[in-house]
Amino acid sequence: MSWTQSGIQIALMAALMSVSPLRLSIAAEPAIIRSHIRHEPLASTALATAGYSKKLHIMEIEFCNGAVYRYLDVPPAVYRDFVSAESKA
Repeated sequence: MSWTQSGIQIALMAALMSVSPLRLSIAAEPAIIRSHIRHEPLASTALATAGYSKKLHIMEIEFCNGAVYRYLDVPPAVYRDFVSAESKA
């Protein structure tokens, strides 16, 4: 190994040692996100409830398995059409 390679390795190690290590905190349980959007039940085999915020233009859909999808920038007419659709899928 030449001095140039050795010098590069030393410089790289010094640079890495000067960087603060990434600190990750792992929670014992996942954080719970609470929505304040009122949901209404849906007549669907896959979807449980749906809700809409007129102020924020946010639509939330809760699946029967408990998953909640949040959609941003949804016009009110899209939500109205969704809840009145014969098939929600």
